[in-house]
Amino acid sequence: MQNFDKNIKMVCAVIQATYKSELFPGKSMIKIAGKTVLEHVVSRIRQIKCVSEITLATSDTKPDDPLVDEAKRLNISVLRGSESEVISRLCKAIESFQDQTILKVNGNYPLFDPHLAEDLISEHIGGDYEFSYNEHLEGTLYGTGCEIIK
Repeated sequence: MQNFDKNIKMVCAVIQATYKSELFPGKSMIKIAGKTVLEHVVSRIRQIKCVSEITLATSDTKPDDPLVDEAKRLNISVLRGSESEVISRLCKAIESFQDQTILKVNGNYPLFDPHLAEDLISEHIGGDYEFSYNEHLEGTLYGTGCEIIK
């Protein structure tokens, strides 16, 4: 993993997840090796030394209550919003962190790679970029990537 410069400000992580899915409902709550997918994502984010806070951004509908309960069990904060306004939920989470760099991870990525995320965070901050991502055809394997937002 990267050795972060003391001048790099802390990063806040937002996990975006809901129960609803046309292909695989409840995928963030499925257990793999005895842990929910959400727990795998959280434990991988916690490996990133510059992450100071983790928040689950989910909907305010009843089917997402188990995600909220799991987030509480994992000791991460929760931000709830309209089920149909995914971008609005993400924006609310970003606004709540005021002037922090944001790491966005999908809640259905149990193979999210904290090492690649640290590299991306370092490049993002060092390059003073507004937005960075590493999940594309010529980059990180789908399902292991993330986005960084200034």
